[in-house]
Amino acid sequence: MREAEGYRPQLELLTDMFPGRAAITVNECQTALGIDRRTLLAEREFPARKIGGKYAVPLTELARWLTRK
Repeated sequence: MREAEGYRPQLELLTDMFPGRAAITVNECQTALGIDRRTLLAEREFPARKIGGKYAVPLTELARWLTRK
């Protein structure tokens, strides 16, 4: 499968913002993107995963989602 155009720069930006992290919280995502938490979670394609009652957003999947938007 071929990477979407702009994926690598987007992933690099996210890893610079959150060094040493594979995933971030929805609240961190909300702050970084300036989009309300409820709006993000209502988005069908948003890559949040519920783990133990909390949401985690993998940076690789977030970068893919952002390049599709």
